[in-house]
Amino acid sequence: MADEAELNLVGGLPDNSPEAEKLITFTTHGSPFRVLETICKANSLTLVHDNQSWYIRPFDERDFIGKSYLYTEISAENLETVIHDLKSLLNIDKKPDVPGEPSIVQHQDSSALYITVPQTQHSWVKGYLEALSRSKAP
Repeated sequence: MADEAELNLVGGLPDNSPEAEKLITFTTHGSPFRVLETICKANSLTLVHDNQSWYIRPFDERDFIGKSYLYTEISAENLETVIHDLKSLLNIDKKPDVPGEPSIVQHQDSSALYITVPQTQHSWVKGYLEALSRSKAP
């Protein structure tokens, strides 16, 4: 299925993990990526993208996941406001980034924000940025 979705799926779960003992059987039609994602969610697993490869890991809401969000549609004047709003939304203090803590890092050379928060909060970020984009649409 990973081949059909053109995913570079490096590995599944460690052999000694309880999740690796589950046998999953299904019949479905749809995007191979969406099917893998749905199976993972239904079994408390998650697909993690890291360094151009995908991994299946046990889902733990406490784990921080880093994702890049392009901000090409956000003007330079509004970027600081957007970062402030996101920090407020995600309850990120204004203190300097601390390893193992939620963070927002601005990568000016690639016009991206690298945000490290739990998976659920990434849906908040996505929703905020989509709403911001819709508000600027003609």
